[in-house]
Amino acid sequence: MSGRPQRSLLVRAALVALVAVALGACSREVPREPVVREPTGSTAASPAVSPVSAPAASAVAPASAAAPARGAARLAFLAPPADADLGAFLRTERLRAKAGGRLLVVYAGASWCPPCKRFHAAAHGGELDADLGATTLVELDADNDRARLEALGYMYKNIPYFAIPGENGRVHEALSVVDTTQGAQRQIVDTLTRWQAAR
Repeated sequence: MSGRPQRSLLVRAALVALVAVALGACSREVPREPVVREPTGSTAASPAVSPVSAPAASAVAPASAAAPARGAARLAFLAPPADADLGAFLRTERLRAKAGGRLLVVYAGASWCPPCKRFHAAAHGGELDADLGATTLVELDADNDRARLEALGYMYKNIPYFAIPGENGRVHEALSVVDTTQGAQRQIVDTLTRWQAAR
């Protein structure tokens, strides 16, 4: 194959990929409005829980905010064990967060999702502590944890996905981000700030 047709194919493939990302947000399916489900009852026993620190942040967004002062409230992360009953974990952690004056939010993202990367970098870089210092995110992988999230009513077509668990661990209120631009970050922070204020 000569150089010119090969370059033409590469350019076409790159354009198709860019259009797919622009039109599909962070979804492997056609974007839809966020799915919000009301909670239903569940009474499974809660296992003992120990928080797990989140992985290191990706170097996608610069950490422009200064580190919070010692003792200042910080956005926190938990990762449920892979073999844990997710509903029981969420019920336990919701009560623990509430007792500490914090809001527990389920967060599903993926390493291939641009707004997830931006949010993750800003969150782990301390840039969101001033707005979300009373929030704890239960961080899950949108691909690998999809089945156990869906079993509790956490349904999403687009990510990043955020949801407040109800008393029974099932979804109470949700936000599924469709925007892939920098505007997605503002939508996420505004929604989480509103949820935090209403806790």
